[in-house]
Amino acid sequence: MKRSILPLFFIILVLTGCGTQTPADTNQTPAEPYTGSRTAGHEAVTAYDSLTAEEITGAVNLKTYFEHASVGRNILNGVQKLIAGGLALKRGTWETWAPVDDDGNPAYYTDGNDSTGYVFDTTTMNETKAGMIKAWFAANNGLFDNACGNPSAADKIDYFRDAVAAYGIGAAADVAIMKFCWIDPDADISGYKAMMSSLQEKYPHLVLVYCTMPLTNSTDSDTVARNTFNNALRMYCSANNLWLFDIADIESHQPDGTAYTDAETGAELEWLDYSHDSGHMNSGDADLRPAKALITLLARIGSSD
Repeated sequence: MKRSILPLFFIILVLTGCGTQTPADTNQTPAEPYTGSRTAGHEAVTAYDSLTAEEITGAVNLKTYFEHASVGRNILNGVQKLIAGGLALKRGTWETWAPVDDDGNPAYYTDGNDSTGYVFDTTTMNETKAGMIKAWFAANNGLFDNACGNPSAADKIDYFRDAVAAYGIGAAADVAIMKFCWIDPDADISGYKAMMSSLQEKYPHLVLVYCTMPLTNSTDSDTVARNTFNNALRMYCSANNLWLFDIADIESHQPDGTAYTDAETGAELEWLDYSHDSGHMNSGDADLRPAKALITLLARIGSSD
């Protein structure tokens, strides 16, 4: 009886690798996790234009909760322009605004690009509001912004703590951001750091983003207080490898990167062309700058380990 040559044939196939399927992604190199500075200042504005498609995807796929007031709304107006230009970011918001006003609140800013309408409400967080926000995150990735108005700086700290911890938004989100405004020069940095630290302990998975205080272009004691707060926060975030959205750095640098400071004190000031009222950002290109930096920051968070 003639011996079959099939077993020998299969042995040859195995040894030579013939007849096997090579995975399509064998030669693809995974994106390197982000290991650079965790501070997004004016350099992050231009960095936006160099983000890869993969990095953008990482940014928009995060569940990001952003608590703010009027300057935050200016930033989000810029984000909405990026969306109109093709940024595939899903947005939800708690507030509705009607016609354009002097602070650049455009008519299209109703409820982001989400189909559900929300009612403007600056009261403290409650079960109904928190429940709707958590439900949005359960159904969507993207950015949910909550305008909490302008109570005192201490109340803003309490509001964010309640929203994230007492009402559980920290369990629903990947990233949580809270900013003061330029009307908060008396903000207690110790209370801010303590609140953020307590939230990090409760939600180890949650990325908490600190924010420097927005500026004005006037020089007075409030300017000194804002600069003192911001410089202390920068040192704290750098020393502890924390994420920082450096709004003040963005506002105090001209488009060519030149810093704008008070000639006598060296204090950072908002570049004159960015604001019509020495505080709020103009709705031209000014609000696009922090918007781009915010997306760059989220892209870095999305690619970090």
